[in-house]
Amino acid sequence: MPAELTRAKLVKATASVMRDRGLSGTTIREIAKQAGVAEGALYRHFSDKVDLIMAVMLEEWPTLGAAMAGLLDRVGKGTVRGNLRTLVVEAMDGYRELVPFAATIAGDQAVLTAVREHFAANNIGPARAHDAMVMYLTAEAERGRVELAAPPEVISAALLGACHEHAFLRLLHTEPPFGKDAERFARDLVKLLLP
Repeated sequence: MPAELTRAKLVKATASVMRDRGLSGTTIREIAKQAGVAEGALYRHFSDKVDLIMAVMLEEWPTLGAAMAGLLDRVGKGTVRGNLRTLVVEAMDGYRELVPFAATIAGDQAVLTAVREHFAANNIGPARAHDAMVMYLTAEAERGRVELAAPPEVISAALLGACHEHAFLRLLHTEPPFGKDAERFARDLVKLLLP
């Protein structure tokens, strides 16, 4: 089996095992079994379980980062409200992927420390979504396409915080208090923040 295929199978298997069993139940043995490879194959591609978990974060759950990169590409295009509504729907999907995963890694201090160090060393992670939102709002305000009622940092925190809350409540409740219509939620949230 080609090395790239083995590596990809290991990443997908790790994501699957983590979803099903949480971090504590994600063992090298279980990952190898799910991937259909020998345990030793894992160490030809990854130094340890933390290295594999980082690969899962970056390769299997990139929705939030892709949504934010797409937002910066929209500066000066379309309408600001329309761009933000699209972003809200995409960010809710990204947080829906991220929330259970973050809860899993937060339960293991060694993994959490490694993830934080990796984020800091590579200037990546969920905080970059906030940075991108601030850059987008600032750029659109400088072009005169939007008038901000609060500093861009505050609007970003409110908007992304609402997306995170939406994902969190959808995870824990079958009937969240805001309903299940993501488009309506996005429209109402943007209208509130950019009246």
